[in-house]
Amino acid sequence: MDWYELDGNKEAWLRYFAAEREALMLRANGLLAHALSGAQPGESKEDLERMAAEDERLAREGLVRLLSEDGSVILKHIDDLAPGDVSARRRAETQLLGFLRERTNGHLERSGRRLFRSSRD
Repeated sequence: MDWYELDGNKEAWLRYFAAEREALMLRANGLLAHALSGAQPGESKEDLERMAAEDERLAREGLVRLLSEDGSVILKHIDDLAPGDVSARRRAETQLLGFLRERTNGHLERSGRRLFRSSRD
């Protein structure tokens, strides 16, 4: 059995892997830097720039983050990803999206706006 067939669905794995490669390319081209542009109150512009530069460097090296169930971060080359890594990749992406969402929500709250208004507003 080939490594990509471990989950029994070669086509699904190949689509997932292609999406991971595309995301890696976007990261290497500054996607996180764009998302982090403009430091918010209490944030260091230098820290955000370092975070974005590190993400770009890792992406250029072909590395993706995996987040284990105990919260430790593991870097793995994209060519070494296997179907068993999908849940750890999802945890890492969910953590990043949560961080970005908190930044956005914090910005909106400070400005008096919200992403979604309830029907009571």
